[in-house]
Amino acid sequence: IWANTHIYFFLGPLIFLLFFVSEIFKSRDFRTAKKLFFIGLLIGLVNLINPNGLAGMIYPLVALNNYGYSIVENQGPFFLKAWDYPWLTTWALFSGIVFTALSFIANSKNFRKNIFEFLLFIVSVVLALKMIRNYPILALTMMPASIKNFHESGDLNRKTSFALAAFLVILIFSVMGNQIYEEARFGRRFGLEVPEGAQKAVDFVKENNLHGPIFNNFDVGSFLIWRLPEEKVFIDGRPEAYPADFIQKIYIPMQEEPALWEKYSKEFGINYVFWLYTDITPWSRKFVAAMLQNPAWPLAYRDDSVMIFVRK
Repeated sequence: IWANTHIYFFLGPLIFLLFFVSEIFKSRDFRTAKKLFFIGLLIGLVNLINPNGLAGMIYPLVALNNYGYSIVENQGPFFLKAWDYPWLTTWALFSGIVFTALSFIANSKNFRKNIFEFLLFIVSVVLALKMIRNYPILALTMMPASIKNFHESGDLNRKTSFALAAFLVILIFSVMGNQIYEEARFGRRFGLEVPEGAQKAVDFVKENNLHGPIFNNFDVGSFLIWRLPEEKVFIDGRPEAYPADFIQKIYIPMQEEPALWEKYSKEFGINYVFWLYTDITPWSRKFVAAMLQNPAWPLAYRDDSVMIFVRK
């Protein structure tokens, strides 16, 4: 199931490895170590059961080798701070790190029996600081670890426990009621609804019977695959699915150089441009500025996030 579901299947063997290290440190028993070693070996080898065999098993180690495009979720919080990434998630990250660290300090007398939880915490912090896509891993680690630590420490009296519980209830309702998102000016909302996003622009395409080939940017490609399945997108949000040379030598240069845009738009027969102009990359901004001045590609539609240019 791990190897055939998601690239993060490596977390399974990794968690067992941390458990193995903690058990060896606690028991120092050769028979236990031998038993756990063979269990770990089987956990590793079972990941070979996938359509690509060994290549599929080691794919998480090489997936980033073909990334010709830097995406937000693969960046760390310190890098994104310079790009005005919403402060709410970063604030929550460091609050969680401090809170969990305090729980280990409060329960230091039982540290030896909680080595596994501590190793999980350290690894998840490193992963979260490396990429924001790993924040949920830290959250799923800190919840049981913190609860276990504070419970075992016995330092929380009834009044403190009640106050913490009340705070959590208020926090949960502030998230569910979206007050916390509004205060942080965060674009997302709590719930199961799919954000409207570029839907109005898609409706414009359908109502006016526009047909591709499309030139779209990275940020909106996956949405277009979903809402315009009959059309072929130029690129979508899976950089590993496209050759790095295509991204670096065609997709980005088309935005940076008007002469290359003219050349490739004719070569690919582009009929209209569907652009999510909230894209903060310098090449996207340069492309939008150039297109707004290009009489051969008049602006046919614009809303809060999307521009559509059509070939004249």
